[in-house]
Amino acid sequence: MVIGMSAGAVAGLIAAVAFVVLVIYLCIVLTHVSAMLKVMTKHVDQVGQDVDSLSHEVESLVVSTNELVDDLNSKADQVTPAVEAIAKLGQSVSDLNDASRDLVTKTTAATQKSPLNHRLVKMALQAVLANAWRRKQRHAKKGATHE
Repeated sequence: MVIGMSAGAVAGLIAAVAFVVLVIYLCIVLTHVSAMLKVMTKHVDQVGQDVDSLSHEVESLVVSTNELVDDLNSKADQVTPAVEAIAKLGQSVSDLNDASRDLVTKTTAATQKSPLNHRLVKMALQAVLANAWRRKQRHAKKGATHE
């Protein structure tokens, strides 16, 4: 022990030295925390600036995308009548094909029953097909002039 000091005084001195060490340690830690907070503030400011510039770019990209979608919609509206006309033409050709098959089936059956009527049936078939073709051509010309 230190000469002339009681045990309580030594304990108080040790406690005071420990408190001084604790204060010095806390000052060092707080200095490091303060430096870290300054760096974090700098980085957060930079991120904020980056987000602002990105938001402007994204906004212009969204505007461009909306313009492209509007353009595609208008072009699709322009193409729709042509697609519908092609579908109708395909259906008409299919109907004509079905009718001609039916006619061929009937004429084949008729010619097999009576070989003498073969030439007459053939001429009738040619006339029916030619008439159907002319009607189809007139209908196609009307559709082309109305569009």
